[in-house]
Amino acid sequence: MWHDPKARHDIVVFIGEAQPPRGKYAFCRRLIEYAQEIGVERVFTFAAMATQMHPEHEARVFGAATDQETLDELRPLGLEVLEDGHIGGLNGVLLGAAADAGMHGACLLGEMPHIFAQLPFPKASLAVLEKFTRLAGIELDFDELSEQARAMEERLGELLAQVERAIAERAEQEAQEREEGEEESFLSFSPEPPDDDEPRLSPEDQARIEHLFDQARQDRSKAYELKRELDRLEVFSQYEDRFLDLFKKQEGEGDA
Repeated sequence: MWHDPKARHDIVVFIGEAQPPRGKYAFCRRLIEYAQEIGVERVFTFAAMATQMHPEHEARVFGAATDQETLDELRPLGLEVLEDGHIGGLNGVLLGAAADAGMHGACLLGEMPHIFAQLPFPKASLAVLEKFTRLAGIELDFDELSEQARAMEERLGELLAQVERAIAERAEQEAQEREEGEEESFLSFSPEPPDDDEPRLSPEDQARIEHLFDQARQDRSKAYELKRELDRLEVFSQYEDRFLDLFKKQEGEGDA
């Protein structure tokens, strides 16, 4: 809990590392009851909004509110009001429970790249906190978070550039092979045998790469570790198609 030295309003922060597998509304209703017991008057939740934004672009902030009065407070912040759609998870359910209990509330959603929806994106967090601190009239030191946002922007920008370049090269190659009437072979899930001048992997390295591919299919954040390992072993070109397919297959997943 943060106590306002100017005695205007205090702030209670609730952070959860995981969401309950069932009974989400009951959980949120009990949380709201506790909040009311300690004098909380309004509820704000923070979430992410996955879009087609480029990692180097500024992250927009979207907003939704349980009532017109709170919505009118959000508009001067320069955010984009959500006119439709839904807010998934406890970020949305908690607002519903707050509204049912007669409390006002809002959700601020930071924009992040859809293709990297499962990766940390500090720029979205920074954008949301900047809006919230303006609304709450408080000051926070954003230096560390800003540095993290710049570092992640650089890493994602480089990775996205590689992915886009490789996809374009593949599309050009596919078109050329279709013209020549050759059979397409780009959906293979096994790397081509290396040429004589290409590095050959030990069974241990091959097993580690396959393990990282399995992990990356479940958790896209593992793609960074996979890419670093492929680069370290100097075999990215042998696994390039599989690596790109990993992103393309998950491109349609995720929600706000």
